[in-house]
Amino acid sequence: MAQMNNDGGATRKFDTTNITGAPAKSKTAGSRKKKTVYSRRKLVSKLVSWSVSLILSAILVLIITGIIVCSVFAIYIKDNLIEDYDIVGLETNLEQTTKIFYTDSNGNKIELPDQRLHGDENRSWVSIAQMPTNLKNAFVAIEDERFYEHNGMDFKRTGGAIFEFLKGNSSYGGSTITQQLIKNFSGDNEATIQRKIKEIFRAISLTKKRSKDEVLEMYLNTINLSNGCYGVQAASNYLFGKDVSELTLVECASLASIPKSPYKYNPKSNPEENLKRRNTVLYKMHELGWISDKEYEEAENAELVLNITNQENNSGNAKVYSYFTDALIEQVITDLNTQYGYPREVAVNIIFNGGLEIHSTVDPKIQSIMEEVYEDPSVFPSVQGVAPESAMVVIDPYTGEVKGIVGGRGEKTQSRGLNRATMSKRQIGSAIKPLTVYGPAIDKGLINYATVIDDTPYSYNEETGKYWPDNAGRDYLGKVTVYDAVIRSLNTPAVKTVDMITPEYAYYFGKEKLGLTSLELSDCDYAPMALGGLTNGLTVMEVAGAYTVYANDGTYSKPRLYTEIYDNNGELLLEAKPEQSVVVSRSTSQLMTKILQGVVEDTYGTGYSVTLKNKVATAGKTGSTNSNKDFYFAGYTPYYAGAAWYGYDQPKYISSNTNYALRAWDKVMNRIHEEVVIANLAAGEGLVDFEDDLLVEAEFCCDSGCVPNIYCEVFDARGSRVETGWFKKGDEPKEDCKIHTLVEFCPVSNAVAGPYCPSEGRRQYALIDTNDRDWYVKNIIIKDSEYTYRTMSEFVPSTSAELPYFAGIIPTDMFAGKTKEDNETPYPFNRGCVLHAYPEPEEDEEDEEDEEDGEDISEENNTEGEEEPPEITSPDDIDNENNEGEQTNTEETNTEETNTDGEPNSAENEENGEDDAL
Repeated sequence: MAQMNNDGGATRKFDTTNITGAPAKSKTAGSRKKKTVYSRRKLVSKLVSWSVSLILSAILVLIITGIIVCSVFAIYIKDNLIEDYDIVGLETNLEQTTKIFYTDSNGNKIELPDQRLHGDENRSWVSIAQMPTNLKNAFVAIEDERFYEHNGMDFKRTGGAIFEFLKGNSSYGGSTITQQLIKNFSGDNEATIQRKIKEIFRAISLTKKRSKDEVLEMYLNTINLSNGCYGVQAASNYLFGKDVSELTLVECASLASIPKSPYKYNPKSNPEENLKRRNTVLYKMHELGWISDKEYEEAENAELVLNITNQENNSGNAKVYSYFTDALIEQVITDLNTQYGYPREVAVNIIFNGGLEIHSTVDPKIQSIMEEVYEDPSVFPSVQGVAPESAMVVIDPYTGEVKGIVGGRGEKTQSRGLNRATMSKRQIGSAIKPLTVYGPAIDKGLINYATVIDDTPYSYNEETGKYWPDNAGRDYLGKVTVYDAVIRSLNTPAVKTVDMITPEYAYYFGKEKLGLTSLELSDCDYAPMALGGLTNGLTVMEVAGAYTVYANDGTYSKPRLYTEIYDNNGELLLEAKPEQSVVVSRSTSQLMTKILQGVVEDTYGTGYSVTLKNKVATAGKTGSTNSNKDFYFAGYTPYYAGAAWYGYDQPKYISSNTNYALRAWDKVMNRIHEEVVIANLAAGEGLVDFEDDLLVEAEFCCDSGCVPNIYCEVFDARGSRVETGWFKKGDEPKEDCKIHTLVEFCPVSNAVAGPYCPSEGRRQYALIDTNDRDWYVKNIIIKDSEYTYRTMSEFVPSTSAELPYFAGIIPTDMFAGKTKEDNETPYPFNRGCVLHAYPEPEEDEEDEEDEEDGEDISEENNTEGEEEPPEITSPDDIDNENNEGEQTNTEETNTEETNTDGEPNSAENEENGEDDAL
């Protein structure tokens, strides 16, 4: 049993290895589990640590970024939004008189006592003391109830506006009265955070400098109250026909209702909406305890009675200021707005109530002379019905100081009315040509005094069947020099010159360099830039300023009406320093002046009737428009420049061809320069002349602009074509003339000889080469046509003595142009010989005697049915005939062409409008 037990025990006992190994295995697994847990915890710990570090780093980055952003923002606010803001010049309670001064010839500042500006003449501004308490309370109650408590910014109101904005409601008003005033002054309505922040800081700054009453007074005098009324006085006058001091409670509430939406709450056009808003205003006034229960009930139930009254609200009629003072006031208003942002109403108040000291540029003598001339009825024609008007400006071209202004004819009866010299934009016609055409082209070196331009049509309109442009006389002259084109005021050469410089450059030159700011983008085209047919026109002031460039050695002087303006504390408020810029070279200026002198000195010149040239060197340019609706003259001397306009306020045809703008300019300038002449002679000095030290005189052929030769001087049938002109040094003609072509003339027919004309006794004449000239669909008049030459590759016989010798090469249904009207002598000088158009047939010797006997009869028979040209037997006879005929034609041309921009050259009939058939 034991054995069995032993055996059994032996068989059942465990292997010691397994026994000892089992616990060991169990211990290793637990250890691994612990290690895994530990690793996980360590990983989580690290992840947490990393996350915390990352979060802390991010927070740190955000803090640093925030600090940087805040710093940058603070710097931005400091540099761009925070400013030491004030609205100066509105010490309206002083009601001081503004004085205007001028500077005499000795440099002394002298007051113009008859041009003082008084506070009582500014009827649109009213002091806070004159306003009813209910009016002030009504506006404060509805617009800014804590106005008297905050520092310019209402935190509660601003916070409410922000909250509403975040909710999507942008209509909630967060601006205080102070902020609204600043917005009205700056004109900045941009819906940006930057603008709002800047406005807040400005309001805080303004509140430190101005009392609440001053702020409220400025606000109530500048607020928009619909119907074109700015300020409570203007609105009270218009809506109720009474002074603001007489307003009732309901009327005060009605006015206070308007600013939220001037259109919606306009009591005239939307009385129901105004009533709703008015009751809201009354409720707020009652809620704040500013009106009693009884006042509230009575006003709520009261009817608003309007008394629409059109009253003057800018200035009174106590005094009639000169046109110069009117223009000065407008200029100061503009400059106060530009420099300080003042609305017009505020600027007017500063001028009339601020006690300013204005140092003007006016010369009282010149202003007086201009007024006397323009009040003299003999200067202008007698017209039944409404007479045309006129305006003029005289300026010192070296400083830009305006010395005198007249803005209308006759005695001035109203202050600050229509000033045609500064407010009216009118067409100036050919007076624009020296400014946007010839001046810039000369300065670019594209043309000179003798440059020849073909005065022939620039273009043809198939729809209208007309060539463009026309000259006023409807005829074309053919090849002309720039000098002739300017003094005769021809249109086609001007258009072709603009083509050289491009309309874009002409527009840029006029607007950017010569101060012609009234030019519109639509004026950037051939007709406006070359002929003066502008979209709106220019003011006389602009034109006078532009002409300073040629009087002042190529330097443009911007017109200015004052030099300095001081406030009532003696502090400089505004300063107008000379604004000058070099536009063209001195040599260009001198050359342009020589040409413009020809306008008034040459018998062909459109301004020949100017008499000032007999006293002092004078240069200028006429202008007129299509249908004689406007007349212009702009000119200058070594002392002054000026421009004058004549026409109707509403443009219409003027029956007279006389340029009364030129007449008025001449009379004014004569009297002004009489003072200069007397002063210079008394001082033992001679008169100043235009400078020409950069120019030289030289001869040139007037058909080519080149160095003339014997053909130009002797062989041209019209006589010598050699003239003398002015050129920039080094720019005088250097190439020989090649335009004159020597042509033989038949000794029998006195026409251009063909190959079958007799060879003996032929005469030679020089015709001008026009191979580059077009053919035309109409037989238009081109004055030099009968003296032109065209190349024929092979001889084509002439068929008519009324046609040029080259008629055979003219395309079918086309023309080369003609010199004369159809009812004049039909034989052109360059006609072809029709007597020897074909070779004579060979004849037998026995018939020679019979032929000789019948020669006269034969010749007569050969020309049967054809009128024979006048017979000339010697070159001298030809010269005499041609010269005599040319002289006659020239005389006719003189009269006709002078009428293109003037009238026959006499003192009685001054030049008329020349050219601008647009």
